Amino acid sequence: SSAYGDAGIPKMAVARGPNERNEDEMEPLLPRAQRSHLEPKTTGKLQCLEDSVAFTSDETEAHQRLLDVASVSFSRDSAAHEEAVRSLWAALLSGEYEPKSKRWRELGFQADDPRTDLRGSGYLALRCLCFLADRYRDEARRMFQENQSLLFAAACINICGILIVHLELNAQCVVSPINSVKPACSLALKNFTRDLVNHENEFEFFGEVFVAAVRKMSSEWRALCAKRPDANLLHFGEVLQRVGTAVEFGFSCSLTPLKTIEAVDPDSCWIRLRCCLARFRSAVLVAILHLARCVCRVG
Repeated sequence: SSAYGDAGIPKMAVARGPNERNEDEMEPLLPRAQRSHLEPKTTGKLQCLEDSVAFTSDETEAHQRLLDVASVSFSRDSAAHEEAVRSLWAALLSGEYEPKSKRWRELGFQADDPRTDLRGSGYLALRCLCFLADRYRDEARRMFQENQSLLFAAACINICGILIVHLELNAQCVVSPINSVKPACSLALKNFTRDLVNHENEFEFFGEVFVAAVRKMSSEWRALCAKRPDANLLHFGEVLQRVGTAVEFGFSCSLTPLKTIEAVDPDSCWIRLRCCLARFRSAVLVAILHLARCVCRVG
């Protein structure tokens, strides 16, 4: 079936209503104790293990702040959200801004009103689209033109959904656009959060991850169309699966995840095997860490 829902909206459900929240810097929608699932580091004799699969307070807080952004739904009533929609028009479309226009379809939205897609995707997806349009304007315009056979804006929203699920940025249960995308293993999350704290702004790094994944999606879609001229949106799920594999490999098996996401061949059996081995290694390390902590407490 299509990677888009029965009503044509991307199959994503990101978080709850904004509850009068105007900015992502406000307090989280859910108590932090209920939302943070990262394994905390503890002081002791287990530094080698903890350095691999446990998280420092800085890493946990950086992940939490990004999670807080992902928990905010798009709201027509938010001035900040509407300003972001306006800036997306200004970056990618010419002429006077129109809240509802057929020109939004040129960007790959599914209706004359882009809010139809955004209402199911969350504020983070809108921010990611704006990041792509502002930071890589010429490249973004080229990708939108090259992928006119694809609902590109809606496809980008699906990419954001994959990242939310894989990087455990879902404040509550989020449905991935494809079933094959699973939450990252602790090793991969450790690599992701380590990169987060090395950047002054968590969203800036997430935006770069989003751009790398969108580039991968664009190249995979064009490759699929070249290989199968009759390809249509019903085949788009195959592309999303490849992007999901590339993202998993990038963070679980590479020291340069952004470059790896764009360059890796997700159809390679060796790549898929290495992803499985990374998950196995991560599970073993987590189990050993828990056992070692139990032994230390008993001792």
